[in-house]
Amino acid sequence: MTQEDKELIAGYMGLIFNPARLSCYQYEDGREFKFNSNDASRCVKEMQKRGDWEYFVGDTEDTLIYNIRYHKEHHSYKSFLVAWLFNSENFFAAMSEWLKRKGNEIQMTNEE
Repeated sequence: MTQEDKELIAGYMGLIFNPARLSCYQYEDGREFKFNSNDASRCVKEMQKRGDWEYFVGDTEDTLIYNIRYHKEHHSYKSFLVAWLFNSENFFAAMSEWLKRKGNEIQMTNEE
């Protein structure tokens, strides 16, 4: 995960950058955000709170199916998606890409 990816996710989650520890983000209460499965579940909770979860899953599903040529006709594609997202590296990669696309969509809307 790149620093740009971390910055996108940190911005979405309202995290604070800790300059004393290089590339360390934390919550307002000082807890460190470690980009692990516990923090992934916090991101899911935030997405649900904002009403973004369904959009994230749909976008990730479409992207994943396109990228791996995994056809929707396959009976277990949803199971594959869920299992894939349970890996925190996959989850944060997908979240970063989704935030990039979401930002581009907002920018395009503002330009119209």
